[in-house]
Amino acid sequence: MLTANSVSRLTMITAMVIAALVACVSIALPRTSFAQSTATEAERDFIERQMRELAESTEVIAKTDDGERVAQLVEHPIFRYSDQPRDIYNATLWAWQLDGRPVVLQKIEAGIDHNDNTTPRWTHCLTSFSEHRVDVNWDGGRRYQSRKPGIEYRKIDNGPVPSDRLFVRRRQMKQLASRFAATITIDPSTGKVQEMRPLTTPLMEYTVSSDAPADGKPPLPTGAVFALAANGTNPDAYLVIDLHEPRAGAATWHYGAARMTICGLDLRLDKQTVWSVPFVEPVPTPFENWTFYYSVRDLQPK
Repeated sequence: MLTANSVSRLTMITAMVIAALVACVSIALPRTSFAQSTATEAERDFIERQMRELAESTEVIAKTDDGERVAQLVEHPIFRYSDQPRDIYNATLWAWQLDGRPVVLQKIEAGIDHNDNTTPRWTHCLTSFSEHRVDVNWDGGRRYQSRKPGIEYRKIDNGPVPSDRLFVRRRQMKQLASRFAATITIDPSTGKVQEMRPLTTPLMEYTVSSDAPADGKPPLPTGAVFALAANGTNPDAYLVIDLHEPRAGAATWHYGAARMTICGLDLRLDKQTVWSVPFVEPVPTPFENWTFYYSVRDLQPK
């Protein structure tokens, strides 16, 4: 039975624990959360303009079997997100296409430098979705040249017969995507692994130019790009569901995968691992088919 003194002591201990937890939570909050909540409309518009300018100044060249070809930037970002645990409070995802298919995706993220937790910076993360090598040029003379294809398509067994009805085709692609799952290795030294969350709505659909109907009917999507995330909706892994040879009478479903993270990834199809990439050090590097780097970000309009 508790005495009055023991109840008083228990109450005091409980209060101290609660105070400590509140302090820990306050310390753990990303410093950008305040900046995000207090940013004016003009400041947000300025960031949006900067991201567009950075995307529009990026040149993507695919080295196809027919020679070098310039890919076209999709007019608007295909996705927007934030990621407070990583101090990213405003980010856009841009796509470049060639003959309809995506060949490059690039994240442009507004955040802060983790070395001092104050200096505003951009994080640029680009990955190839091309079956060929790509060259990428940015303002300021920065250049990236991939050394291998970004996507290697593999056939999906037991896929549905592709429908010629739009809503059914879309449903088929979502159902195929739902057969995939992934884990992310956050820290290989401790074995920290996390199951990823699939984003059920595709980031983009596309129609390959040669697959567009000649009779003026609305085009059916040839494929779709799906994503999986570890934090919120920040895409770390990408899954492409693609219909090969849809006009040849023997169309088959294929998939491809790509990364935009230093963390290790393991992709599973029907519970069997079908694609893996290792953890890499968090140092900007021109990897074989993807890269990332940082640049200084202007905080306010000049």
